[in-house]
Amino acid sequence: MCFCLNLVILQLANQLEINDSLRNKDNDDNNNNIGVEIQQQNLPPTNDDNLLPITKLTKIMERALPQHAQISDDAKEAMQLCVSEFARIIMNEANKRCKIERRMIVNSEDLIRAVKMLKFEHYAKPLFNFYQNYRSGSSSGQR
Repeated sequence: MCFCLNLVILQLANQLEINDSLRNKDNDDNNNNIGVEIQQQNLPPTNDDNLLPITKLTKIMERALPQHAQISDDAKEAMQLCVSEFARIIMNEANKRCKIERRMIVNSEDLIRAVKMLKFEHYAKPLFNFYQNYRSGSSSGQR
């Protein structure tokens, strides 16, 4: 369970990077919209289009395991389903908050707040620290 949640935190961190790259693109266009547009609340069941890329998840899994370890295809697919569903739950929670506040954009703070609201406080702090480090690195031109 802890390993799966670590993968989710890494995936959310990747989402924060995507949000930040969208922010930079928007700033280049003199547009202050930040983040990802809210998706519909009634999402269809998970299919291949809604799954996170298995190659990225495999790389994350390989970093966490000993160098000689091998990962079966079934394990990769199971982890893909778990992480994709967990990320979807977090996005749904962030979307709910944005709808309540009548906003059309989900930002990184919404994702971190959703992680806290889902009682994963111990993961919110590392995610927030990663986000702060990423922001400070991107503001100084480092990546």
